[in-house]
Amino acid sequence: MSKIIIKPMENEAEMQGKARVHYQSWQETYRGQLSDEYLDQMSFEKCLAITRRWPERTIVALDGDTVVGFACYAPY
Repeated sequence: MSKIIIKPMENEAEMQGKARVHYQSWQETYRGQLSDEYLDQMSFEKCLAITRRWPERTIVALDGDTVVGFACYAPY
């Protein structure tokens, strides 16, 4: 049984993992609900740029060294 750890995102590997989860989850969840044109313009690179913009406002869920989820927050 794996143990999921939730922690602040701290390094490049975690940023890459968060971006991968962000990209894949949008492609799998919203295909057929949002336009293909919108989803096709969303790339891993764009998700990584978003990740790098506010790394201090992101927590990740890790299964071992693999990011399996994330949450972002802001002081609104």
